[in-house]
Amino acid sequence: MSDSTTFQDTPLYVWLRANAWYLLAGVALVAGISLYRENAPKWHANSQMKSWEQFRALAASPSGPGAEGLLARMSQAKDDPRIYPWLVFEAVRRSSMEGDPTALASLKPELEALRGASGALVATPTGSLDMADYLLEKVYQQAAGLPDDFVLVEPDGRKIELIISVNDTTTYTLVYGLYESAAPHGCAEWMAAIEGGRVNEQSARKVGTMGVTLALKSIVVPEGAAPDPWLVERTWGIFHGEGVLTALQIPGKAGEQDRNSVQIVLQNSYHLDGLNTVLGKVVEGWAPFKTALDLAEPTAKIQVVSARVLGAGQ
Repeated sequence: MSDSTTFQDTPLYVWLRANAWYLLAGVALVAGISLYRENAPKWHANSQMKSWEQFRALAASPSGPGAEGLLARMSQAKDDPRIYPWLVFEAVRRSSMEGDPTALASLKPELEALRGASGALVATPTGSLDMADYLLEKVYQQAAGLPDDFVLVEPDGRKIELIISVNDTTTYTLVYGLYESAAPHGCAEWMAAIEGGRVNEQSARKVGTMGVTLALKSIVVPEGAAPDPWLVERTWGIFHGEGVLTALQIPGKAGEQDRNSVQIVLQNSYHLDGLNTVLGKVVEGWAPFKTALDLAEPTAKIQVVSARVLGAGQ
């Protein structure tokens, strides 16, 4: 290269200039891949959260918690494969429990379209079965006048005892069987709260006619630390029926539950299925407690006198 030759006169410069757009595209592609790898998990999590927020809104809308109301809203999630099958399943269950043959007939095509591909499995005596196939069989059974099994399954875990006073005059003893197999994390959280003394001598309040919310002593979190979220555990056959004990969702955080409260459900609340973890089912002491709470005023003083995990055989 002579002294008068500049970089612009070199073959390298000519090649760079001729291929500038390709080089720019390559740099952009590498940067894009890097950005995607860094942010994809966050985008995926946000997308999942939005889906389940929509599920919660559609399943629990006050404009119609029953099967008919849900059927009218399902189409809004038709293009979301995460939640649409679960909305169909929930609509089938509500229609069956409400004895609505017209709604069940309208849901048959939806179940048939999901057969074998819903992504949800049910354990049956003959092996695993796709949820859509399972429910379609139940729809045919009900249409033929045969009994179905849309009933709350029996708990298989340990038992807990709650002694609750109402207006400082009468105490009631409730024994709950826990769904430890279906909700292992939630049941472990609840038993840890009991054994840690976070339930004893805590106040409770009646929430309309739907339930009684038990406040727990706040969990202590070290400064700068954040506990893992308490996520919803969903299992078919474990519904929000009368007398169950459930976790409660953190307002505005679909799928995450509050470690500082639980609820006793006073009447069937099937529109909440899939939104909160059902922890246990009452097995002793329900009738007198239910009668007392039905008669109690909204301002009634309700307190958990004591709570304990029962030993084997109790």
